[in-house]
Amino acid sequence: MLKGKRRTAVKVLLYAVTLIILYMLQAVVFSELKLLGVKPLIIPLAVVGVAIFEGSHGGGVFGLFAGMLFDIAYAQPLIEYTILMTALGIAVGLFADYVLSRRFPSYVLCCISALLLVSAVQMLWMLVFGGAQPRELLGTAWRQLVYSIIFIAPLYFPIKAIGKM
Repeated sequence: MLKGKRRTAVKVLLYAVTLIILYMLQAVVFSELKLLGVKPLIIPLAVVGVAIFEGSHGGGVFGLFAGMLFDIAYAQPLIEYTILMTALGIAVGLFADYVLSRRFPSYVLCCISALLLVSAVQMLWMLVFGGAQPRELLGTAWRQLVYSIIFIAPLYFPIKAIGKM
């Protein structure tokens, strides 16, 4: 029994370290490494990965903490990403538990869907409260999606390794 608890503690620690590293990359490194005026979204990719390998409970808990850090990284006064990432982790985890295979194609499909969802939330706020033009927002969302897709494969393998422990 202790062996199982030890394994769980190691997994939690590894996920926490991964999340902190991703937060630092998102908030510090990629805020300075903009490509065509956009930053990649890498934290949602990790939420999807954890949800696929750990299910709805693990995905929801990881999504909760990831969302808090995502709100901090984007200096959001609201808890919109905390709620969004938690819901994303639970939803993808449920799909992984009952519908999806826990393989790379499912991960890619869920990552692209998550990136589109996060972009839609970002655009909604800018449309409603920022007075931005939809055409400009769609162009920015497209560039951000392409930039973020680059990180799908590099995040899949470490998260899969932790999930398989």
